[in-house]
Amino acid sequence: LAVGSFGSGKSIPLLWEGIFHALEYPGSESIIFRKTVPDLTRSVISNFEQKITRELYADYNQQKRIVTFHPVKRRRIMIDEARGSVWQITNNLKHCQMMAAGRDCLDRNIPLAGQCAFCRDHEIVQSKLYFGACEKDKDVGKYLSTGYVYIGFEELGEFGFFIWNALRSRNRCDIPGSRPCMAGATNPF
Repeated sequence: LAVGSFGSGKSIPLLWEGIFHALEYPGSESIIFRKTVPDLTRSVISNFEQKITRELYADYNQQKRIVTFHPVKRRRIMIDEARGSVWQITNNLKHCQMMAAGRDCLDRNIPLAGQCAFCRDHEIVQSKLYFGACEKDKDVGKYLSTGYVYIGFEELGEFGFFIWNALRSRNRCDIPGSRPCMAGATNPF
């Protein structure tokens, strides 16, 4: 929890935490909330547009308020009933067996069934950072179908416990080694 007066820069660490999670856990989803869309636009989104270098992400959809990060190759994830999420490793190969002109099966968009054994254990993923608003308790329902590795609340004091608690159940990630977390920033009361 970060507490500080108006203009003290509390939203910047929330924003960077979301970006760090997106980069550290390729394929993950994170979200930062503010009570209303106009407040979200004036604070977190404004800071994003002004202070985050364009090289860090692939696209920002202003209408949907979604930042999509650059594509990254990573091992596929499989769910093991005994161990939970684990990286898929079905062979001991160290590189693509069908490399052509410096491009592997994934780079060449070869369908999964036609890929070599090494590339079948990998996939191309993109992390996403969402900017969301939850003005009323019922609005939280829009965000309950996704697991978020990071959930940030700008002006946490404006949110009721119901919203925090409902979203707490969505603070999860199947990426092996990930550390889901929640954070908040607020003005002193």
